Amino acid sequence: GYEACIVLAAGHDTERTLYHELYHLMDTVVLTESTACDQWGKLNPPGFQYANTADHTMKADDWRQAGWESFLDDYSMSYAKEDRARIMEYAMTAGNGDRFESPYLQAKLKLLCTGIREAFRLEDAAEAFLWEQYLHVPLNTGD
Repeated sequence: GYEACIVLAAGHDTERTLYHELYHLMDTVVLTESTACDQWGKLNPPGFQYANTADHTMKADDWRQAGWESFLDDYSMSYAKEDRARIMEYAMTAGNGDRFESPYLQAKLKLLCTGIREAFRLEDAAEAFLWEQYLHVPLNTGD
């Protein structure tokens, strides 16, 4: 059999990289065990299509009107899976609340958090998880 391993290059953004890569593992479970992300594409602005290549030509500035930002950066626009992983890396690290002020990014974060709760059977958990820290409306109802 094969052993699973994750290799990370240490650097100034190692924490964010760790969360980004771990989310790629979680994404498979979320997409399989939850329907939350089935509508992911509808959370993007009209006319937007992921480049589906790392060598995309679009720039996030094209979709970053102040207050209506749709993507965290250019890399988020390459693939839907990278958009979700980038959201997770920023959601998990401190000082990023301002990055999630736009309605588009709030909606994406909420969908991602809902998918995680559903996929990992956490819907009834009363606690707010770290990746939910920037949600304007908490998912943990305490019911």
